[in-house]
Amino acid sequence: EKMVSRSARHARERAYNWAVRLGGTHYQAEVFSKTEEESVIWDYVSALIARSGLATFQPWIVRDVKEFIMSTELPLDVPHDSIHVRRGDKLLTDAREEVVNYWHSQGYERQVDFPLNYIPFTHYLRLWEIDCLKYVWDGVSDKSAARTIYLATDDPDSIKEEISRLPMGQGGTTIVGGCERVRFVFSPHDENESLHLSEGGVGKVDCVERYERNIHAIADLMILTKSNTFVGEFNSNWGRVVRIFRTHLNDMYVMPDDPFSWKKLFGLNSHEEKSVGKVEHPVLIHDIRIAFAEDKLVPPPGW
Repeated sequence: EKMVSRSARHARERAYNWAVRLGGTHYQAEVFSKTEEESVIWDYVSALIARSGLATFQPWIVRDVKEFIMSTELPLDVPHDSIHVRRGDKLLTDAREEVVNYWHSQGYERQVDFPLNYIPFTHYLRLWEIDCLKYVWDGVSDKSAARTIYLATDDPDSIKEEISRLPMGQGGTTIVGGCERVRFVFSPHDENESLHLSEGGVGKVDCVERYERNIHAIADLMILTKSNTFVGEFNSNWGRVVRIFRTHLNDMYVMPDDPFSWKKLFGLNSHEEKSVGKVEHPVLIHDIRIAFAEDKLVPPPGW
């Protein structure tokens, strides 16, 4: 409550100091202290946290996550996109409403008539493929260049079967919309534990196995965070974490003048404002798309 308040006594000073402690510059701290819209405040907090290194893994975690990522088929010298498909227990809880809405939109009125109890993978691809015709590789539009999509999912077998029904491209790739060559990459981990921290506990699972599963989950998180485009469901805590680490402070943002400043009162900057367009949002969110619908906005932090 204190963090989002800007009306209480010393509230702006506290906000300024908090931003500085997270590594913000004087100007960034000024922007944060003068931001009043709650969702923007939390976006700014997310961007500061993402850049500050506040959430830092222990050295051995970094080592093992790096080794796991190197063991995947994900090419590390070219850009990649990512899609998170969460099924499992979410199909009965958080994702159920979306599943029902999807099949209703396909003309199925009764739930007992639904062909599947989940949303097909092709629906996720629809949100990704709109970018394909605009894709530019090294400054030259090239539809024949292979695109890489990393899939983080707890249902890899079903998704692989769905992909096998899509038209095949050259060199073992897949044709998706306007993209003639798409290469899907899955985690090399055999278990369906993508993006799930293992709860473990006495009698549940061996500690070594639990550690390995958690390393795999963190590796997935890093791959999704660093991707060019991320298509996610945002019905789990992992989606929230990915969103936080895909926020960036907008270095081109210019704070609006105080309405009671001398410049405003005497109209000294009216010409500048007309000639120079000001960036409206102090935080940029790297390309995120909601998996279930084109008309949904990216949810705010902490939703």
